Amino acid sequence: MKIKIFIAIFIAATLFSNILAQNKTVLKVWMEKPADEHFKSSVTNPTHKSVAVNPGQELFKTEYDYMCNNAIDNMIDLYDLDGDGNLDPLMTGMQRFSTGTQRTVRFAYTAFGYPPVSFSAFDTTNATSGSNTYGWGNIQVCVGGDWDGNALMFAHSNGNSYWSLIDLVNLTPLTPFSTVSIPGNFPSFVYLNDGTILMNNTNFVFYRSTDYGVIFDSVFFIGNGDPNFIYNSINTPAELPIVKSDDGMFIATVGGFDGVFTSGNPDGLYWYGSSDGGVNWSGLAAGKGSGNNPQYGQVINRDYAPYFTNFAQVNYNVSNYGVTHLVCNGYGEGLLPGATDTTNVFPILYWNSNHQNWIAITDPLTESVTDGFGNYVIGGTTTRLYSGNGIGQAYPNVATSDDGRIIFVVWQGFEYTGEIGNSEWNIYPGNGTWPWQIYYTDLFFALSYDYGVNWTMPEILKGDADVMEQFPYLARRIEIQGDQAIIHYIYQEDKFPGASIFVSQWGSQNEPSDSTRWLYDTYTFSISNVDDDISLSEFTLEQNYPNPFNPSTKIQYVLSSRQFVTIKVFDLIGNEIATLVNEEKPAGKYEVEFSASGGNTSSHSGLSGIRELTSGVYFYQLKSGNLVQTKKMVLLK
Repeated sequence: MKIKIFIAIFIAATLFSNILAQNKTVLKVWMEKPADEHFKSSVTNPTHKSVAVNPGQELFKTEYDYMCNNAIDNMIDLYDLDGDGNLDPLMTGMQRFSTGTQRTVRFAYTAFGYPPVSFSAFDTTNATSGSNTYGWGNIQVCVGGDWDGNALMFAHSNGNSYWSLIDLVNLTPLTPFSTVSIPGNFPSFVYLNDGTILMNNTNFVFYRSTDYGVIFDSVFFIGNGDPNFIYNSINTPAELPIVKSDDGMFIATVGGFDGVFTSGNPDGLYWYGSSDGGVNWSGLAAGKGSGNNPQYGQVINRDYAPYFTNFAQVNYNVSNYGVTHLVCNGYGEGLLPGATDTTNVFPILYWNSNHQNWIAITDPLTESVTDGFGNYVIGGTTTRLYSGNGIGQAYPNVATSDDGRIIFVVWQGFEYTGEIGNSEWNIYPGNGTWPWQIYYTDLFFALSYDYGVNWTMPEILKGDADVMEQFPYLARRIEIQGDQAIIHYIYQEDKFPGASIFVSQWGSQNEPSDSTRWLYDTYTFSISNVDDDISLSEFTLEQNYPNPFNPSTKIQYVLSSRQFVTIKVFDLIGNEIATLVNEEKPAGKYEVEFSASGGNTSSHSGLSGIRELTSGVYFYQLKSGNLVQTKKMVLLK
């Protein structure tokens, strides 16, 4: 079936309200969309504050100071352009100036020892789309197929989605530009290793091209085949990015939907994924709750009820072992640690498809609706101190190592005038053309070295005083060079805070300024002591053999000391299939056999029987206390 036009309801919501209830005041803010478009159980308080820092390398200036409604798509990828053995960043962003109406999506790179270079990645005339305005692009380096070694980009214009191919040898767009259009805004895509392109947009239709972008067939809606999910076009996310593992076998997308779950709370975050390159798909409710239907008990280290669909600010990554790592703006309600009254709260939350627990990774002192010095995120019915949809701590982004063990999360949060969490927020005072007060933001980060179980105390990544650093985006993979890990990222700097795109919809947002700019930078940290500090010295889990297998396979593991260990088998969405080991064992090397034929040949105690399994990807996990290792195996009948 060739491209069909699906009409999606895309409402620009500008309503927010204060809900007064007995013994509590709960602020519920609905996501605005522009018209044109573990955790540590206790976290100590950092003492550093925002100081002048060296900004990143400037990519280009723009007066477009708003990046996305709810989910930032893939804006940076890595590729060795100059052949020196190090990865170079390929980046994109939107550019517009107040002196004109043209809006372009640019391609930028830095390599060969030169500062960043950028150019328009799409047709700047009216020939391709009937418009010279392109918006909110995303990028991926193509691996495999006929486009191997090029970069594919998507953007939207006039309500349709378009693609452009960048020649990474000559560093120029492939021309003539493609005139193929797919109905809908905010496109997202993955290029698979056989040359297949899978994309979606605001129609929530998955399109597939097997002829390198000549024809896109509409194949299914999100949630297709999942009896626990019924697609509802009311209060859907504006963007629904698709991500994949390096080999393209694991694909995932996550979005916030109201009224879609057939049992329990009908609102929440929905994960939809494939373990076989997009052939078969399954779904999972990653989190339940909204401003209308809050649900407590999901955040394991806080007494919070996130409004998951209220902003649906999500970002996620899929490791090469098929685990989805998900972060979101945890805006909602709850009891701050030590408090007795329910208020609004603003944490950053982390979840993965392995343990499926929500974990607040921010400092509780920064999760409050107020700084304690008279400043509030929002006050009354018209005054708002936050920029656009960047309410509280917002727009988190996640990168992982190839195995998903090292996880790096960044987000924008309050800029403080002194000690973080114990001083006033730094607020732009307003003047002249830009009169409205908005709190400045810094970029913060937290790290996990053990698959998302434990997290470091948040630190400032970028914190130039009296400057708004916002919309951080990470390259999805952490680059490893010896014992060093390198984070590549871009972000936007706005000296006059406020989302100018919303000026016509409500007050208290400042007009655009051509001083806004996109910047690129890196952050490097040592991983030389990770093995000793975490778990690999405690035990080692080997790859099963044979793999793929049918019907049985053997799993070896090594213990360095006496430990109580479990080995369990899970399916793709985390359902437990079998328990192979569940006992205390002395130091030594062990082997256990797993059979998918309906029985289990191991004689260990505590085993659970299994049904006969179908072909597909499964995971086996070795756990001792808080230490975990997980690997994937493939059953091929």
